[in-house]
Amino acid sequence: MANRAKRVRITGVSTAVGGTQWEYLKSDAEIARRVIRILEDHRMLWQSMAMEVPAYAIASASDARKALTQELMTEGIGRDLELLLRQIRKLFMNFMTFAESGVGSEIAFVEALTVLRTAVGERLAALVAMYELDVDEDLRSIIPDSGAWFFKEFKPDG
Repeated sequence: MANRAKRVRITGVSTAVGGTQWEYLKSDAEIARRVIRILEDHRMLWQSMAMEVPAYAIASASDARKALTQELMTEGIGRDLELLLRQIRKLFMNFMTFAESGVGSEIAFVEALTVLRTAVGERLAALVAMYELDVDEDLRSIIPDSGAWFFKEFKPDG
C-alpha cells in the first residue's frame, strides 16, 4: 500500500533552545493523482481511432510529455513513482518518433497509437493500484481488463 503521509523536508535548525524549520513536500499519491488528471485530458489515449488526426495526436503527445517532465521535477518524488512516470514519458516520446517517421501512413500512425495506448494502460493500472486512485471512464478503457477484475467493487461480507 502506498504511503499517504505528508512528507517533510527540514529547511533549517535553530540552536540555543532548539527548533526546526520545515516544509511539506507533495506526497507521491498527490503527484500520481495529478498525472492521472493530465492523462484524462489527452483524448488521444481513449478516443476512437477514426476520430484521431495524426498532427493533433502528435501535438497532444508532446504536451503530455512536457507535463510529465514537470511532475518528474517535483522535489522528493519517490523512486517507484519516478520510474513509472519516466516510462510513461518515454512511451509518449516513442509514439511521437514512430508516428512522425510514418508521415502520411495511416497504418503506421494507428500502430503507433495502439502501442502507446496499450503500454500507457498497463502503467496506468500500476499507478491506480499503487495509490488507490480513481480514473474517469474514458481513460479507464485503456487499462487492461478494466471491465472485469481490476475495477470490481469491493463488497465486504456481512
